[in-house]
Amino acid sequence: MRDDVQRWIALTYPNSQKTRAALTQMAKAKQKILLNAADAINARSYAIESNRAYLCLSFVRRQIKGLSGKDSYNISGEMRALYLNTYARSKAALQHSQHLSGQFFSLPPDKSTGCDFNPDAMPN
Repeated sequence: MRDDVQRWIALTYPNSQKTRAALTQMAKAKQKILLNAADAINARSYAIESNRAYLCLSFVRRQIKGLSGKDSYNISGEMRALYLNTYARSKAALQHSQHLSGQFFSLPPDKSTGCDFNPDAMPN
């Protein structure tokens, strides 16, 4: 995970271990997408991993404060801005997106299944 993203997570959400864990999961998934943008064969699995991370973030934000989906959408947008802050990164994200053209993704009804960690084991 990039240092600037790691710092942003720690400084923006110092009081929520669950949010930091969900954002770390999301950051790792986004980094994988950018580093493997040319990999058309595995593009779908990278996208699924990123979608799972978003579901996890949505779950923990609702669990913490009962916040709406808009909260996790806004946070995700802030992180996206960090990740796509150069031409090369934006180009890589576009390349990855092109590999997914025409594909359908179904999401599990239980958002907690997106977490790679146990949110219930964390205090906040």
